[in-house]
Amino acid sequence: MKISFIIPAYNEEKYIGKCLESIIKHGPPDAEIIVINNNSTDQTTGIVNSFPRVKLLFEPTRGTTHTRQKGLENASGELVAFIDADCRLTPEWMNIVAKKFTENKKLVCLSGPYFFYDNTKIKNFLIARPYNYLASLSNKLTNSVIYGGNTIIKKEIINKIGGWDKSINFYGDDVILAKKISTLGKIDFDLKFFVHSSSRRFNHEGIPTMILKYFINFIWVRLFNKPYHQTYLNHR
Repeated sequence: MKISFIIPAYNEEKYIGKCLESIIKHGPPDAEIIVINNNSTDQTTGIVNSFPRVKLLFEPTRGTTHTRQKGLENASGELVAFIDADCRLTPEWMNIVAKKFTENKKLVCLSGPYFFYDNTKIKNFLIARPYNYLASLSNKLTNSVIYGGNTIIKKEIINKIGGWDKSINFYGDDVILAKKISTLGKIDFDLKFFVHSSSRRFNHEGIPTMILKYFINFIWVRLFNKPYHQTYLNHR
């Protein structure tokens, strides 16, 4: 199945090049790669244009849901992969995708954790690993946990539920998406299906604060179908 990679980008000059390099290196050679510029004022556009394979789109309305939806509406792949601009694919990423979707015909969505390349091994072990294990356990119980910046979905499925909810700024967008998708098939959150990512959000707001926010919004969406937090600060 053909894959379309969708990468939102707002002032990502520090990260976007490495992200695209990893997709080109570790993704399939026929993959479609779409970057959505979300009003960047730095060198993001120039860096993206230096990659001939990459399609660059523009979305004027700020927010990850708007940019991801823009990419989805322009994607031609049967599978759509949503990757954050500060993430980098691993050599095993594509092998896991092929294996999972081949072996499980009921699978409609595959997601996995982040491990931080700009944090120490100790912090990753003590913080990222337990949080990721909790996410994996939660998905086994609810079939509705994904990480929005490392998720691949069957396009026909995400289109059936109307795509990304653009009324949400940031927190809870992936929880609501996963909850809707879970009614149509199996969601797999695999701890081996990870990407390397920056820890900028955790470093800026503090790890306990970020984990608490994600947890509260997960519970709030499960109970009330909307996130608790309505605002999001961009950390660049």
